[in-house]
Amino acid sequence: MPQLSIGAIFTNVQNDEAYNRVAGADASYRFWGASELSGWFNTVWDSRKNQNTAAGNLSLLFLKDLYNAKFQYTQVDAGYNPGLGFVERDNVQRYAASASYNPYISRTGQKKVRRLSFTGSGEYLKNQAGTLESSEVVFNGTVLFVKRDRFGLKVTRAFENLIAPFAIRPDVVIPAGEYHFNFAALTASSDPSRPLYITATAQTGGFYHGTRTLLQNLIGYRFSKYLKAEQTINYNIIDLPLTNGRFDATTYGLTVQAATSRKLFANALIQYDNFSHRFRSNIRINWIHRPGSDLFLVFNTGYFFQDHIRFREEDLLNRMGVAKLTYLFQL
Repeated sequence: MPQLSIGAIFTNVQNDEAYNRVAGADASYRFWGASELSGWFNTVWDSRKNQNTAAGNLSLLFLKDLYNAKFQYTQVDAGYNPGLGFVERDNVQRYAASASYNPYISRTGQKKVRRLSFTGSGEYLKNQAGTLESSEVVFNGTVLFVKRDRFGLKVTRAFENLIAPFAIRPDVVIPAGEYHFNFAALTASSDPSRPLYITATAQTGGFYHGTRTLLQNLIGYRFSKYLKAEQTINYNIIDLPLTNGRFDATTYGLTVQAATSRKLFANALIQYDNFSHRFRSNIRINWIHRPGSDLFLVFNTGYFFQDHIRFREEDLLNRMGVAKLTYLFQL
């Protein structure tokens, strides 16, 4: 049965000298079971700027068991900056599309392979002046086994237009210019519903006129239905045609998910990398005090470890706590 939902938002950040106000609306229309047409739009009025800015998104999703397709358009004005919230990127127009075909090999479990999945996707980003900044075309093929293990191959063709050089490390600067990337990745994973599950990925290909090899693993253990932990290691080998362009970078991560009930749960993320020598932790607690209403408590901490891992005040980069309370009103 078709379903229509409409929402609205208004925020105001103001002091004696300036204000930043946002007004917007969103809507979604569900049809054919799980298919959906949705969109949102908002405008920012900022007294410190001479013009208003806006952002919007339109998305169309066709979702069936055998196939699905998605089309999406997003535009964000240059200088778009709401006083509350986070903007990943401004001055952009994004076009994206994807389609997949997912045939069954065996529904009864008499064969080792249960299902295949073939997905193609593309993304095209340009700025508001019409200059192409990046694009990506991806093909992904996956084999799903009867025991829910997976094996996949992903092939990517990407383009990036660097308008300014950037330092990938303190002594290596990637020049401005146009870059094309071709790379492929193999991924194998076990059933994540098991107490112990593993995912491993190997990727290699082009990287800013050089090469990049990525070895990645995830090991997870489910202690109970209320406690789960995951360990990750990402190992990158970079080889660029630049001075000091050959190096490696490793990121270590630990994620813990815990709950005492369906209304109170927490997530903790800890990361360290040998590239920036930074230790980061993020802890988020979520209490659903009534259906549709939440209390969030977030704690972020960062340290810089140059030679030794020591949690000293002089090595502290940041320490922050945030509380957010939401309450759902139904008319």
